[in-house]
Amino acid sequence: SQKQTIGLFSVFLASLVMSFIGRSISSEFVWGGSTLLMGWGVGSLVYTAVATLSMANLSYVVWALFVFSLGGIIFLKRRGARLVTVKPWRILVLGFPFLLIVSAKYPSEVDVLSHWLYNVIYLLDHGVLPRPGLPQSLSAYTGFPYNHTFALHFVSVLAGAMAESAGNVINFGLVILFAMLLANLIQLAKTDEVNKCPARIGWPLAALALILATYANPIFVRKIVLMANPDTATSVGLAFLGITAWQLTERLRTNDAPIKPLVVQFSLISLFFINLKQPNIIILFLLCIGMALLLSGKGTYPRFQRFLRLAPILIGPALLSYILWRTFVSSGAQLHEATLLPFEQWQFQNIPAILSSFWANAVKKAGYFGIMTVLAVLAGVKLFRPTKTSFDRLAILAAVIFIGWNGVLFFLYIAHWTGHASTGASSYWRYNTFIGYFGYAVVIYGLSRFFFQNYLKTTFSKSLVRSTALPRIIVTLAILMPIVTTPYLRFDRQQPKPYLRSIGNEIGASVPFGSRVLVHIPGDIGDYATVMQYFANRFRSDISVAPAPSLSIIKSDLNKEYPSPPMVWSMCSSGELEQYFALKLPENQSFLLTQRNGNWAIVKSWDWPKSRFLSSYHKNIKNLKCDISY
Repeated sequence: SQKQTIGLFSVFLASLVMSFIGRSISSEFVWGGSTLLMGWGVGSLVYTAVATLSMANLSYVVWALFVFSLGGIIFLKRRGARLVTVKPWRILVLGFPFLLIVSAKYPSEVDVLSHWLYNVIYLLDHGVLPRPGLPQSLSAYTGFPYNHTFALHFVSVLAGAMAESAGNVINFGLVILFAMLLANLIQLAKTDEVNKCPARIGWPLAALALILATYANPIFVRKIVLMANPDTATSVGLAFLGITAWQLTERLRTNDAPIKPLVVQFSLISLFFINLKQPNIIILFLLCIGMALLLSGKGTYPRFQRFLRLAPILIGPALLSYILWRTFVSSGAQLHEATLLPFEQWQFQNIPAILSSFWANAVKKAGYFGIMTVLAVLAGVKLFRPTKTSFDRLAILAAVIFIGWNGVLFFLYIAHWTGHASTGASSYWRYNTFIGYFGYAVVIYGLSRFFFQNYLKTTFSKSLVRSTALPRIIVTLAILMPIVTTPYLRFDRQQPKPYLRSIGNEIGASVPFGSRVLVHIPGDIGDYATVMQYFANRFRSDISVAPAPSLSIIKSDLNKEYPSPPMVWSMCSSGELEQYFALKLPENQSFLLTQRNGNWAIVKSWDWPKSRFLSSYHKNIKNLKCDISY
């Protein structure tokens, strides 16, 4: 649509703004894509400070950062510096079809529709964070960190309206940034020249890096990447942060190489990283522990002295941003977030079940857990050896984060979750993806080193490398990937999501002021009703849309006092509905009911959706008590 096209190009414009801000602060040597994350770090601090310390409209922050980026361009030009230090345009060209496809995707996931997008809408509507005395937000979690939400707000202000698909473009764009990082790591494995600006990325390497970052990546999950949440930003951000931390510690060990560029890079990416997710402060702490461990050994004391002197610069700005946010959240702003249980309610009895679920997840996701286990074992072997290679220390850093983070998750399944969420280790795999891209980048770098050092060069592999056909095959695969996998990426087209989106838009545009609409989808656990809720409610704060999957919930709600009687939308008819409403209901249709003169009447009905090309039925449709796929 035109709105989605504007959103796509607004993301590009926002990326340029952040890149120029980051570039004006960085040196000639940066890892591919780092300037964008560094600029985003500066922007997130400005956003956080203004949002938590004042009632100023946050749209002013957008234009202030825009002016700042223009000033950065002038500053760079006067210094005679290049605006772009890495020229990754080939990766961008190969990745652009992906961005075009995902820019057309509508939001369709429960988490996104229940709070992430509502948080952005609130900022656009009111210009400030939710506070006492202001209208209540429709978001379920108004107190989650906002660094990713601020990015969506920035893009939406540039677009002139809520850019719902921008989250997909931002997250997939971050995956493309990760491909740039992989390309630079492969180049580093070949040359081992860390102090030079990375060389030009040719077509074969660009294509290989994009393949490795997407479908060859065991941590690449479409339903995580293509959501307007900060999971992908956390994982990609940690990958850049981890590689920067490794290079910084290597220079601190030698004490004869310039460290300022990496100190600035680490500081600003930490700013970007820390307020993306609640636990990111813990991951950053684990990373610092790993860095300290890498500095141990002969000559430890002077290295630690230097490291501690740098600490205020490395993590000071990030901690400032974190403290500003935590102070605001805990100051009576009435924001909702996840918290720990009281100690007496900790789920110690669930420990055996939690460990069993951990194992089941590890077996199911053997690709990710396999490579991380190999890294952890390698790190354990190398840790106590007196001589270590640069790669050994990188593996140790990744292992510290992997082991430490899984220890934190084990604690949270005892101290935060209850019921099946605790015993079944709910979302354990998804939470591991927060650190997964870094571990995967370490593995790609290690395999590249082994290859270029002839450890993996067999007669067969040498013949492949010499072949002119292999680079062409790799480039062809990269070109075909987005085309062939379009249905896989556009899972928002799985029925009944488009159907519910369309009806939600229609109801939101047509029901009277102050209406309450109950959404009756028997057997639904929120996957579908949330879609209709969001699209009916997003621009109509005066109406209330609530799920009512059973007749008992409908009866209970209708017995409550409301300014006007609630309306009822149902996916399908049933005998008990006809009996309760005393009305003959249509078959193979959904319908909207309202009360007129004390009797129920059908306002409108809609034919059930049909499966079409690129629009199949969602897998959970079979769980509904009215299966519309027949």
